[in-house]
Formats: sequence, structure tokens, C-alpha cells
Amino acid sequence: MKTYYKQLFSFNRRQQRGIAVLLLLLLIAMTFDWWWPVEKKMPANQKSAEKAFLNDVRAFLEKVDDSIQSNSVEHNFFNDQTTKNASVFEPFPFNPNELDDAGWKRLGLTDRQIKSIRNYQAKGGKFFKKEDLARLYALKPDDYSRIEPYIRIPDTRKQFDTLQTAKWAASKSERNQIVELNGADSTLLTSLQGIGPAFARRILKYRQRLGGFVKSEQLLEVYGMDSARYQLIRNRVVVDTSLVVKININKASFKEILRHPYFEYYIVKAICNEREKRHGFDQKTDLLSVKLIYHELYLKIEPYICTSDLSR
Repeated sequence: MKTYYKQLFSFNRRQQRGIAVLLLLLLIAMTFDWWWPVEKKMPANQKSAEKAFLNDVRAFLEKVDDSIQSNSVEHNFFNDQTTKNASVFEPFPFNPNELDDAGWKRLGLTDRQIKSIRNYQAKGGKFFKKEDLARLYALKPDDYSRIEPYIRIPDTRKQFDTLQTAKWAASKSERNQIVELNGADSTLLTSLQGIGPAFARRILKYRQRLGGFVKSEQLLEVYGMDSARYQLIRNRVVVDTSLVVKININKASFKEILRHPYFEYYIVKAICNEREKRHGFDQKTDLLSVKLIYHELYLKIEPYICTSDLSR
């Protein structure tokens, strides 16, 4: 409202000259009878029109005078409010990032100023140093000068640097950590360079199908793994073969054997036929008697089979 009245009664130099001329003409009109007494010679209707015109001019000037007085009263009201708030100033050390509305009022700020600060904070604004408060549009220089000696903001940048250093050290430790493939979870796997959450899930899924890894090179069998990615992590992974889950070829069903990625349908069928003919296998090397199992295939599946629950 204060700004509105200020704009309403602010005139440029050209407008001021026009108003001065208008007032001069009004003055001449109002004193016309005094220095040019022709009232008696005027017709009655002309005298009535002149009197109505002069009444309108007086009414206009009274309105202008009332508006100016009203603007002055409002201006004094705002000054009184500012003085009143400043008079309740109760200084105390404070952190502007944690101060509540009651605390701001104790420091002599108005509700409008407090609302402006809350809007700034709601948009993610934060005070890192004292000067950040001085940049607030709502905070006048006098207000800032009054509260500046009591501002206490922790050195958050130093805390941030310390935290970042700790994170970097932890990250470096993780980057150097050796990962055992058969016992690692997805979190450990993602600590490997080039292994994200999606790739970690693929490794875990393939490990479950295999029953465990017997050598790290088997990672190349995981979908999407290429030699370049494997070279980045090969020195950081090891395998514990004691964790491998084996298939008892004397007890496992056709579907259980077929579930393993190294056993094709026709191979499983040949094994089941030979097992039925022999009434079971005495040892793992008996699988070599199955015509479809060649030596290289046997070496590949040998770590994943057993002939009894006690054999490893």
C-alpha cells in the first residue's frame, strides 16, 4: 500500500509544471470576482455555472489533501511498526538455519520478514556464513547490523570436507577389497569396478544356476560380461570351491540335472539312461562311459557332480 501511494503521487518534471499551471488557473478563477467585479453584469444562469465549477474545484482539492494526509498516516504506521519491533530486540546467540519464528521475533523481525525467510528456506535455501543473511531482500541493513554480532553458523563446509574425505577413504578401501564370488552379496559385487546393481543381479542369478563358481573366469559366461570388463576386476575376485553346491547324479531327477547350465537335454537323457542300466554310478568317472560325454565336457561338469551325499 505504501508503494502504491508513493507511485500515485510521484510526478515527473513535466507533470509538475502542468499541475503548477492548473493551480495557477484555478487561483485566477477563484479570485476572478475580486479583481474583475463583473458579477452584477453576468446573467443568473452564468453565475450559477461558475459557482458549481468553483465548488467542484474545492471538492477536488479537498480529496487531494485527504489522500496526502492518509498516505502520511500510513507511512507513520509502518515506521511505528518497525520501531516497535526494534524496541523488543532481545539479543542472543543463534543459528539462522535452526531458529524458529519466536526466536526471529525476539530479534526484532516483523512477521513479513520472517515469512520471507521461511520462503527462502522452503525453496532449499541455507545460510553457510553470516553474509548470506545480508543478501536477503526482506532484511534491512539496520536489521542485519543489529543481529550480525549474535549469528553463530557452524563451519559446515569443513564438516562437509571431512565427511567427503571419510567417504573417499571408505570408497578406496572398498575398491581394494578382495571379493569372494560364492559368498558375496549384491553390495559387495557393486564395489567392483564396472559392476552396477543390474550386473550384480545377473552374477547372483547365474551363480545360483551353477551352484557356485569354481574359477573366476566363469564370470565371462554371465550375459554382458566381456574380456575388457573382466580384466578390470580379475585381480579383485577369488572363489571358495567349498561353497559349491553339487548334484548327486544317482539321486537327482531329470529336471534337476537339466536345470544346470552345463547339462544339455540330450546329455541328461543319456546320463539317466546309463544310470538306469548301471543301477547307479559308483564314481564320477563312470560318466565317461556315456558316449555323448567327451573328455572336455567331463572336466567342465566334474566340479558340480557327486555320486553320494557324503562325497565332495
